[in-house]
Amino acid sequence: MAERKALVNRIGAVLATLGVGEYNSLPGNGRERLDASRTTLGTPLPPYTRAKISRMLDRLNLVRAQIVNLEQERSPHDLSKTCSLSKR
Repeated sequence: MAERKALVNRIGAVLATLGVGEYNSLPGNGRERLDASRTTLGTPLPPYTRAKISRMLDRLNLVRAQIVNLEQERSPHDLSKTCSLSKR
């Protein structure tokens, strides 16, 4: 979860330096919205920036898939055991 949050923050920081404020990388259609994003001056994102963010989105999708897999592997028994330990 921490890596997911770090990636989302990095993407936001890169876009903020170019004046793109209305971008949320968590919904699944991030690439389409990335292509439609414009800088403060109304120009498209520079190619190197688009490529960098695209790589970050690839990593974000990988991290999301890993989180889903880990959550599916947890059994209800493991969750109840963790909850009982945290209540002590």
